[in-house]
Amino acid sequence: MSSFKNAIPKRKYRERGQLKKREGMGFLEKKQDYKRRAINYHQKQDKLDQLRLKASLKNPEEFYFKMINSKTQVKISFSYIIVITLFCLGWSTC
Repeated sequence: MSSFKNAIPKRKYRERGQLKKREGMGFLEKKQDYKRRAINYHQKQDKLDQLRLKASLKNPEEFYFKMINSKTQVKISFSYIIVITLFCLGWSTC
């Protein structure tokens, strides 16, 4: 008898929607939303912990000459910015 009971598909669990009068209070977080947000948060925290450990194990005496010779350079001309802006505003698809 128990095998017949398990053969019948059960109704899927559904959570209630947000009430109309509470729509102005923002997004109603459901369990799947919370779970996704929590997993994402814990993945970020684990990555930060790994980076903190890596930074703590770094040798402060380590030195390479390329550290002195390399520089980051940001040079964008003003006319180039105007062209990109006009391009994105509708002269063409951006």
